[in-house]
Amino acid sequence: MVRESHGDPTDCVIVLDCVEAEHLLSVLIRLDDWLLHAQPDTLEDMVEFFGPKALGQKASESIIDFLDHFSAELGRLMPAGSSPLQALG
Repeated sequence: MVRESHGDPTDCVIVLDCVEAEHLLSVLIRLDDWLLHAQPDTLEDMVEFFGPKALGQKASESIIDFLDHFSAELGRLMPAGSSPLQALG
């Protein structure tokens, strides 16, 4: 993994090699799938961990939407023939 910055800490590019990207995508897909099938208590615990209880279900849905978006985006950028779901065994 390489982090490139042009002086501004908010303006950087992180470069992953294909194996690192496959592993990251595999983790995102598995986490997303697990959260979609998680029990309500698990989602409540996640909301308490990540943000105020007042956010309720919306917070867990936001996290799941975030995972969906970045999994799809990373998957779109992966080379043809890569297999992220098998990357972690």
